[in-house]
Amino acid sequence: MDRLLSTRSYEWVDQEAFARLSGDFNPLHMDRAAGRREFFGAVVVHGVHGLLRALDAWCVEHRGALSLTRLRASFPDPIHLDRPVQTWLTEQHEGCVRLRAESAGRTTLQLELAWQASHAPCAAPPLAPPA
Repeated sequence: MDRLLSTRSYEWVDQEAFARLSGDFNPLHMDRAAGRREFFGAVVVHGVHGLLRALDAWCVEHRGALSLTRLRASFPDPIHLDRPVQTWLTEQHEGCVRLRAESAGRTTLQLELAWQASHAPCAAPPLAPPA
């Protein structure tokens, strides 16, 4: 059932924005010189950034409030900057979906979500802006 949901590339400006948002300034993600010396040979995109973008691609088509009941993710290979990443819908049933992200023919994310319909607005307080 594989169906393409989105294609996008991550640029340096995306790295900076996500690092500020998340507070994760790990050199693996933010230091080009250190990234070249690390296992992947370059800085790599934050895994959670890729996960959130995959969720966003799926949410574009899924309207209505929902409550996540399970989220399971694995990150088999890294996402490199300036390379296209495709997000694929691989399976969908009532209350469950599986997504996969790929770049350069390699799987960068496997994601399984389960949810329930929700009719109540979010009761959490709004997040404070980063300092």
